[in-house]
Amino acid sequence: MTRTPLLLLTFLQLSTAYHMGFYIPLVYGREDDATSGRAYAHALTIAMDDVNNDPRILPGHNLTYSWTNSTDSSEVVRSMYQKYIAPPNVTCDAQPTPNTPVDVFIGPADSCTAPAKVAQAFNIPMISYHCSERGNFTKDEYPLFVQTFQNTNTQAATALFTLLEKQNWTRIGVIYEEGGLLWQDVRSAISKKTSLHIIASEEVPKLLKFQQFGENFLQYPELVQRNRSLEKVREVLTVMAVEKRIKVFVLLTSFDLVVEIMAQAYTIGLTETNRPHRVFVGFQLDASKRRKNYVRQSEIFFSPYAFPQVDVMYRAMKGSRSLLIISNAEPVNTERYETFRGKLVNRTEYDPPFNSTTVYDSISKQTTISEVASSLYDAVYQYALALDRLHKRNMNVTAKAVVEELRSYPYIGIGGFPSVFTKDTGTLKIHLSLQQLTVDITRKSMRETTVKTIGNFNYSRDSGVKLKIFEQILWPWGTEHPTDQLTCVDDGYNCPEDETNVTQSIIIPTTISVVFVVIFVVLIALFVRQWKRERILKRSVWQVDISEVIFDRKISTDSKFSDDSGIRSSMQDMESLLDDTKVGNHVECTKISLVLHYQSFCDHSRNFAWVNSKL
Repeated sequence: MTRTPLLLLTFLQLSTAYHMGFYIPLVYGREDDATSGRAYAHALTIAMDDVNNDPRILPGHNLTYSWTNSTDSSEVVRSMYQKYIAPPNVTCDAQPTPNTPVDVFIGPADSCTAPAKVAQAFNIPMISYHCSERGNFTKDEYPLFVQTFQNTNTQAATALFTLLEKQNWTRIGVIYEEGGLLWQDVRSAISKKTSLHIIASEEVPKLLKFQQFGENFLQYPELVQRNRSLEKVREVLTVMAVEKRIKVFVLLTSFDLVVEIMAQAYTIGLTETNRPHRVFVGFQLDASKRRKNYVRQSEIFFSPYAFPQVDVMYRAMKGSRSLLIISNAEPVNTERYETFRGKLVNRTEYDPPFNSTTVYDSISKQTTISEVASSLYDAVYQYALALDRLHKRNMNVTAKAVVEELRSYPYIGIGGFPSVFTKDTGTLKIHLSLQQLTVDITRKSMRETTVKTIGNFNYSRDSGVKLKIFEQILWPWGTEHPTDQLTCVDDGYNCPEDETNVTQSIIIPTTISVVFVVIFVVLIALFVRQWKRERILKRSVWQVDISEVIFDRKISTDSKFSDDSGIRSSMQDMESLLDDTKVGNHVECTKISLVLHYQSFCDHSRNFAWVNSKL
């Protein structure tokens, strides 16, 4: 009698439970790493308890889970079939395969492409809290798959293109980190952007080579590999800035390496206020850096890989006045997140099956948790809310209905970031911002100084990304907008002096030609004038027949013509004679014989006075 109600009660409990198949890579990376599976696995149990303990969410229903340790997609696919999908009593590799009913897959935390296709084939929704793929999973291609992880890495290139276009920068140099798959993808996208002119693209060593004892502990003496790496950074910066005349640098590296690069840029004088003005663009895509710093260090410029850390941080902050940072947006909710963080740290340390005493600092409790933990919590909690809304509307709970319901409602995640799915692709919108260190720092003030959000990246109606800058960019040299192009002032390129020389080379020959033309015209005018005067003289002066003019000079001491006074007297006599011989308008020619040779002339009486004055 008592056994039947107990079985009925058990059946009812099972029938009202939604079972989650949870995939978690417990052996992933280092055991004490906050990004390992043990560091965030209990986010699922916290979210499940928050749902089951809240009577407003799924009343009469609850959530349950079973988990599988998975490190790659092939293992996930194998487990999906063996544990959840295969019919009862089917064996695989001679092992009995129990069947566990599953309503949703939570995970995986590795490659998602193959598992998503398998789940879709068997009509089971899959909600991933982290995927290793750098692409987007659109709702057209994956209708039963959705992510709660804000994959800002996939939006890095798009945000960069938006910033460069906004600032009208097309001539750039690229510095990329050795071996970074994410940065290789972004670099490939940049190289395909036809509107950009990449002057140079240089590689710098990976971040681990900047550690005090090098990439591999004790492989090199202390600081040897670090110093070599720093020398390589200085060499790359010098060649690009001095030889290539690059003014806009795009840093495709982790932000800890951005810190090293900016410290070296400051050291060799590339971030000074004098010309040429240089600009650096870096990425800070780790959302945990935007939160309260639990080790009481200055926000994002503290790098655990640097040495000496404080000195590198100071020089990096000095140089970063010329740095624009494409970063995760600042979380809008902190109290709820802090409660969640405390629970996660406590459960990770004490509660099986995911407990570990080496992940967090159990004494100080000053810990930073991974953003994957936040997205795992959101995957479970938002799944429950989607179910709750379907139940309250009396709708059938199907795989497609659950996924579409989850995509249809924006929410504020446990991490404090707004999560909105695009209508056309069904992917999460980015939550990136543009940040800058807007004030200069000293060694005393650097711990109290932080970057400031000066703009936000948002989706437009056509799903493109737009940048809204709501505060003026304050460069170390002021508000003057830096150019990416070669200029006369900075590079001696296309200077006005060159234009003057070209102009002078044209003006000088032209001036000489004009002078010669003027001289020629003046000479012609003088010639014409002389010619006209001669013509006038020929018409006005008596025409004298030389054969009829007798010039005879008789040398005689008793003649009055023997001296000049006598000649002048004879001229006066001739003038009187001419006056006496005027008849009408004509004057006869008079032959005058002088002792010395003189001129005999004949003139018209009306012109005699003029001729006389000219003579």
